[in-house]
Amino acid sequence: MPKIDFVILNYNDCDNSLQLAGKVAGYECTQTVVIVDNCSTDDSIAKLRAYKNDKVVLLESRDNRGYAAGNNVGLWYLYDKGSEYVAIANPDVRVAESTVKGLCEVLEQSSGGFFMASCTQLDAAGDISKLRSYWSLPSYAYELRNLFFLGRKHNYAHDKLANVTPGEVMSVEAVQGAFFVADTKMFHDLGFFDEVTFLYCEEDFLGLKAKNNGYRIAFVPEYTYHHFHATSTYKTFGLVRSKRQLYRSKLLFQETANHIGPVKRAVYRAFEIVSLAEYALYSCMVKIRAQVAGV
Repeated sequence: MPKIDFVILNYNDCDNSLQLAGKVAGYECTQTVVIVDNCSTDDSIAKLRAYKNDKVVLLESRDNRGYAAGNNVGLWYLYDKGSEYVAIANPDVRVAESTVKGLCEVLEQSSGGFFMASCTQLDAAGDISKLRSYWSLPSYAYELRNLFFLGRKHNYAHDKLANVTPGEVMSVEAVQGAFFVADTKMFHDLGFFDEVTFLYCEEDFLGLKAKNNGYRIAFVPEYTYHHFHATSTYKTFGLVRSKRQLYRSKLLFQETANHIGPVKRAVYRAFEIVSLAEYALYSCMVKIRAQVAGV
């Protein structure tokens, strides 16, 4: 049976991080669980230091340089320890041991050069998440549409899971970064995560790097995991600020992957302003409704 290590990146969300760490540390296939605290500003570090589990290691980042850099702290630690397979898991993810083992076996038995694998993302209710589990690397037109409600509706209609055969392993260009399993050495050879973004689109940059270097990503729809999305992100940054960071990362990807010029960059930024205004208005309406409901 392959042994697997976990990296859990914590930022002001230690209760979820510890719940996940305690759960996966109990799996027979788990070797080490690394929790990387990304300079939390709450009482996370005290709680994490006090936690005792022989399989759980705490690493403390010197500074918060974002999702990619924080996860890389854990990845480098495990690589130096001789890790064979590694799972990246957000604190707000819950995944069964059978899923972890199944994805490891896909990589172990792969004859198609897969270096990482993920599976179907479920929401808190156990339904297939509205968020994509896998996708093709986005075009400029796709991201322009994504800035607006009707455009997102159009995109999402084409992003639904395709009809699949039980046991099928699909080759895809990108998967959700909330949870996936990777061959540690192959991941290392790719340079782990690109640290060009603070938050968001790490999956696209990783998918682009894999594609350019002849590495493949597996999606196994029969396995699932639960994702209680953005437990930490929206709580910490707020909706509008989170969307602004998302759009910056998306624009950077378009500049990197599709080499867009100054005109397309200017158009994107203009549309981004309108989109952020929509989200700001939506946030105000939600607050007003909450106040009215509380009266």
